[in-house]
Order: sequence, then C-alpha cells, then structure tokens
Amino acid sequence: ECSICLEPINFEDGVVTPCLHMFCKKCLQDVLLQNASQSLRPDVIHSTSSQQSITSCPDAPCPVCCKDIQSSKILILADVHGKNR
Repeated sequence: ECSICLEPINFEDGVVTPCLHMFCKKCLQDVLLQNASQSLRPDVIHSTSSQQSITSCPDAPCPVCCKDIQSSKILILADVHGKNR
C-alpha cells in the first residue's frame, strides 16, 4: 500500500525509492514537486511538469523515513517488469 494515499499500489504505477519505500508514482511525484515549491525553488517547479518522468523531479526527503531521495535513483516497477519479459 502507498504510504501517501494508503491505497493498494498498482504494479504498473508503483515506484520504489533508494530507501526501499514503495509509493504510487503520482503520489511521490506530487510530494517531490510540493517539496520543491516549499523550498522556494521556482526554477525547478516551472521546469518540472506532471508529464515528465518522476526521475527528473527535484531531489527531496522520503515521506516515510526522511532520507534524501535522489530522484534519478527511483525505481519504476513497470520498467523493471517490462525488461524481465
């Protein structure tokens, strides 16, 4: 289950952070973008839209354990599943 929305994680829409927490891709992306807006980084907010990959979002703390998340290291489950077929 996603620690943000508390809904079951759909495999096609799930992501895993480097600290091994799972989220819905949209939920984590929204949190990362919200964190950028709260840290007064308008350059990042305007250059990152909801249509872009989550791995291009600004880095931010994990919503569960607060460890830094490098967005480029977020694992998209659908990508892994597709490579194993």
